[in-house]
Amino acid sequence: MSARARAATACFWLTIAVILMIDLRLVIAHVVTACGGLDSAGYVGSARLLLSGHLTQYEPIARVLPFPNPTPAATPLGFVPAGQPYFISPRFPPGLPLLMAITLAVGGRLGPFVIAPALAIATVCLVFRFARRTADPVTAGLAAAITAVTPIFVDMALQPMSDVPAAFWVVLSASLLWRPRPRATAAALAASMAILTRPPLLLAALALGATTGWETRRQAVTFAAIVGATAALFLALQRHLYGNALVSGYGTAGQLFALASLAHNVRFYGEWLLYVCTPALPLLFAIGAIADPRLGLRAGAVFLAVSAPYLVYAPPFEDWEILRFLLPGLPLVFVVCAKGIVAIGRPRDRPVAAYGVATIAAVVLAAGSYAFLQRQHVFDIGVQEQRYRLVGEWFAAHTSPHAVAISSLHSGSLRIYAGRPTVRAELLPDGSLVETVSALERAGYVPYVALEQGDEFEEFNRRFHPLSDARLDIIPEGRVRGVAFLRLTIKPGNR
Repeated sequence: MSARARAATACFWLTIAVILMIDLRLVIAHVVTACGGLDSAGYVGSARLLLSGHLTQYEPIARVLPFPNPTPAATPLGFVPAGQPYFISPRFPPGLPLLMAITLAVGGRLGPFVIAPALAIATVCLVFRFARRTADPVTAGLAAAITAVTPIFVDMALQPMSDVPAAFWVVLSASLLWRPRPRATAAALAASMAILTRPPLLLAALALGATTGWETRRQAVTFAAIVGATAALFLALQRHLYGNALVSGYGTAGQLFALASLAHNVRFYGEWLLYVCTPALPLLFAIGAIADPRLGLRAGAVFLAVSAPYLVYAPPFEDWEILRFLLPGLPLVFVVCAKGIVAIGRPRDRPVAAYGVATIAAVVLAAGSYAFLQRQHVFDIGVQEQRYRLVGEWFAAHTSPHAVAISSLHSGSLRIYAGRPTVRAELLPDGSLVETVSALERAGYVPYVALEQGDEFEEFNRRFHPLSDARLDIIPEGRVRGVAFLRLTIKPGNR
């Protein structure tokens, strides 16, 4: 190897190492360690429920509420009414809560927040090993760096969400299948965890199986049997939780998917994919697929299988974070793109140029990614999410064990950090506040309002006018991070 080649090689690997170290430091320094809102509170709440040995939870407060169909109002964010009256079920699939339950048992309260960053690191390592097995070292290093710095990957690596775990399981399954001797059982177990983490990834599992060069028919049957058994188990679980195998915590298939959403979703997914990742993504993928048609076909098939359900997803999403739904298929696409970049920089008479082009590409993509993440305030999420923990801990320390919080956004986190029952403010029927407070007091509860100042409290005040209701006493008890705590009680003579 010439001195010029050694210098180019050393520069490339030093650049990749620096990028990965910076990326790792950013993730570790800004990882979210509090749960709140819908997703994280739902996942952690589900994990706690699994640790208790139950799949559903009885809500005695639902029997107290003085209006028809009370269970939804007694259901915190992250849960839904179960098929059985007065019981609630997790809203989300069990894959990530299973991992969180293990980390809760082993690592305590902070355990669930380790999963996303740990599996992000594991995914980058898998991408490197997979690309190294199917290509040259420069392609492997570049593919790992592209995966690590992609904004949606960094964003989801910080948060206790299912997106990075789902990506890990898909990449693990692919790396076990797309090899000279496929490991059918291990790959099927990884694909099964992907399905349990995000059920639409059943299509990705089918694509993985269909694009594998099986050594024997037995391997293919083993893979299909395990994946099929997982799908059947999941349907049985849904029937137990929601009363119908074809109903999930998100709703029915008819509510979730509609062909009428296709044009809208193709537009927004396409625009954000090109804007966030790079406008050159399709071109780089095409060049990489020409360089390695088999890998291009495999990665493209899995990416299309991951994307297909969300292209007809009915709930409208327009923010850049919709790319998280595509994340499980992106690392394999990045391997092909890395091949494309290396192919551009490797003319026949100047092979060393590949290292220079790859180095420049890594630096440009990393710089663009971090600038985008800064503009989107992604590294502020960890500090912002702490308000859920602080609100919950204040409520636990300053209220009676018999307190109940009429809340909305904090309904899930108050359960986790305060251990208090909650009533969803937005699900109370209009005009029912006084009757609800009265019924709660008769049952021995101490009612509070715990709402964010601004739109949340203004909407509650518009519907119920608690401050001007002559039948209610409103006693301010405190305020934490913009959340006001008001104790409600029925005035004497109105009980």
